[in-house]
Amino acid sequence: MARSRGLKLLALCGLLGSAVPFASGQDGWGVQSTGAVDAQLLTSRATLERSHARRGQVEAELAEIGPQRNRLSERLTQHGRSLYRVSRGGMLPLAGGLEAMLSHASRVERLTRVVKGELDALKALDRKGVALRKEAFDLESRLGVAQREVQALEQARVGLAQQQLSQQLFDSAFMAARATESSGESISYGLSIIGGAAGGEKFA
Repeated sequence: MARSRGLKLLALCGLLGSAVPFASGQDGWGVQSTGAVDAQLLTSRATLERSHARRGQVEAELAEIGPQRNRLSERLTQHGRSLYRVSRGGMLPLAGGLEAMLSHASRVERLTRVVKGELDALKALDRKGVALRKEAFDLESRLGVAQREVQALEQARVGLAQQQLSQQLFDSAFMAARATESSGESISYGLSIIGGAAGGEKFA
């Protein structure tokens, strides 16, 4: 009976050994220690958090571009009209003398610089909008990859914990089976003395 119990425990060990597949075979990460999985998980979570934070910044900047562009366009329109009106004056400032002509030329030059600067600023704002929209698209892609990595690593972490528990149960069952088997052998093949005489020794 003791041998039968030992065989049953050994059979249980075999079931425990195959109950939980090795974690690296399940998730494809090829990681065999919880420490390595935890380190990768921390890195992936940090990447995910940074990507989320950056996406929030990009969305905020994109939200500001529209109003900024509207304000800049309004100023450009206003200054452009002023430059047009001043430029249409032609030779009229000559009637006011040299001082009036110099003042007119200075005003035209100033308005020209303002209009050119606002045009450049508007173009730069448009380029910034294009770059931010591209970055937002790339961030969405990276966020998807990072989220999948975190999920896979979390699953690997659970798999490794299950594997460790299974290994502990296997070791306990195996030691119990060996102990039971050894105990059964000593009972079946032990030396017994019957009748108290040396000549009466028998093997049970």
